Amino acid sequence: MTKTGRTGVLAAGCGMLLMLAGCAAGLRFYSDGPRPSKDVALVLVDCRLDGITGEGRPKMDLVGNEGTLSELLPGDYVLDLRYVYQSAYLNRRGANVEYPLKAAAGHVYYVYPEFPTGSTWRPAVVDISSEEDYRKIPDRTPDSVKKMVARYFSGPRAVAKKEEIPTNKGVITLWR
Repeated sequence: MTKTGRTGVLAAGCGMLLMLAGCAAGLRFYSDGPRPSKDVALVLVDCRLDGITGEGRPKMDLVGNEGTLSELLPGDYVLDLRYVYQSAYLNRRGANVEYPLKAAAGHVYYVYPEFPTGSTWRPAVVDISSEEDYRKIPDRTPDSVKKMVARYFSGPRAVAKKEEIPTNKGVITLWR
């Protein structure tokens, strides 16, 4: 791995650790009451999640969703992902990448950036469906991710809300 790639991984890791230290905030992308963890999929991103498109549905543009959890019903989705690297000396934004995800009930999807070259990134996913799968998460302690998932499912599990913001060019629809 190049120095730039290691630096990016370190920056992403620091962001993830900040998220792990706080509460396990996330959004539920279905409107009926919270379902048991065995009936839903949980997506944890260690990059930026800018949007989610469910099969046959319009894209939901998201705001402020770096290092967050998204709870989805099983099905086919497209995640709109972006890697953002920031330091005291450099701000670098990677291009948005669409990632198709077939979300299965009871699975946790850990999405993180890989750096095949110093100037490019791509999303990588660990599909966690058993205790052993937590050990596949690179550069993380399995227990910290397990605890975060447990905290999320024991918390309030807020529903994503649609917000329409009028601008001089029309209305922007965002989900928070």
